[in-house]
Amino acid sequence: MSGAESESAGGTGLIAGAVGLVAVIVAIPLLLVMGAGGSGAIHVAAPAVLGSFDGTHVPAEYVAFIEAAGTRCAPISSAVLAAQIEAESGWDPQAQSAAGAVGIAQFMPATWAQWGTDYDGDGVAHARNPADAIGTQADYMCYLAGWVQQQLDLGVITGNALDLTLAAYNAGMGTVAAAGGVPEIRETQSYITKIAAHLVTFTAAPGVGSALAPGSASSIVDQAKVWLGTPYVWGGGGLSGPTAGGLDCSGLVRLALYQATGIELPRTANQQARDPRGIDIARDYALMRPGDIIAFSRNGGGHFHHVGIYAGSGLMIHAPVPGKTVEIVPLQGASYYENFSWTIKRYK
Repeated sequence: MSGAESESAGGTGLIAGAVGLVAVIVAIPLLLVMGAGGSGAIHVAAPAVLGSFDGTHVPAEYVAFIEAAGTRCAPISSAVLAAQIEAESGWDPQAQSAAGAVGIAQFMPATWAQWGTDYDGDGVAHARNPADAIGTQADYMCYLAGWVQQQLDLGVITGNALDLTLAAYNAGMGTVAAAGGVPEIRETQSYITKIAAHLVTFTAAPGVGSALAPGSASSIVDQAKVWLGTPYVWGGGGLSGPTAGGLDCSGLVRLALYQATGIELPRTANQQARDPRGIDIARDYALMRPGDIIAFSRNGGGHFHHVGIYAGSGLMIHAPVPGKTVEIVPLQGASYYENFSWTIKRYK
């Protein structure tokens, strides 16, 4: 949706007053989650998620539009556009916001008047027409991505390029420029975070559901993503895949690390937290890297009860608790995890 400023002032025209993978195989820009920073320098990181577009969760009638729109410019992939529409309208072409934004991509009238394009050739450019709206969404996002890169090169703004592009779409270019980055607007930050989470849904993992070869070149996060959606089973997980129909937290970590590196960790979270082969990393998002193993303790490090894999940009992939499945969740800014003691290990 659009922004905290008018179209004439550089707003996107999508909604009023708004506020961010993880490795797979082919690099595409991705964004993921939350962050904190100083004034004008909030980094709600859009992660560099890797992987091809997965249109499974896109309504069938819109897949071709999304795929075509995702070829418009390198920074704006089909997965980004799909995640954005999921956040904007939930794929409802009749959606309308209280601020007056309309259609599947939630364009404000002023923005549509400037950017709206007839993509289905019916002679009319209409914001409620998904073919027109999705094509125009890609045009406008690519324009904003170019503007963001120019401002980054000039040193006018700082931050993650995709975060900044989404912030400009949501809050307006003028607001982003004035803030020197992602603005301290809760709605804009929430907007980026939502899209970051949705990106996982629209990005294909390699060989989902089947183990990759031990010691392959794929990353630890890639290997963990193979098992997204696998049920949690206490004690589940061997070196070749789930056991008893599932994985627990340490089983997932042990499996992913072994498949990616050939390193065989001990079985429990507490043992993995203390494994001397890992390089100790400070609890600092500026130093952490995708694939780092994070163990959590309720009693200051006396015992580590849970373990997960850092997926980059403030996200974690883990097998949580009985009744849930392997999932990617926000880590940075999540008070539940931040209240624990951590130990972070890196394996090469």
